[in-house]
Amino acid sequence: MIPFVPIIQEGEEPFSMFQDLSGKFDWVLDTLVYDTPSNLIKGLERAVVSPALEKRDELLAKKMEKLRTRHIGDYLLTSR
Repeated sequence: MIPFVPIIQEGEEPFSMFQDLSGKFDWVLDTLVYDTPSNLIKGLERAVVSPALEKRDELLAKKMEKLRTRHIGDYLLTSR
């Protein structure tokens, strides 16, 4: 899972796939709308790179969590 930041130019419609992806996968960030290429370049670090790196760290932390387990013995009735 690699964080994905959809980017579209102001006035354009996003691909319908973006809606489907963002609703199903937590690695798809909100679509970023830009007005001019120069503003996109100026804001790239704060609006794209930093949020993607934060999401990457979140996904890595989730991946590193210990696998939760249950034991069958907890579900067996003991006869007395």
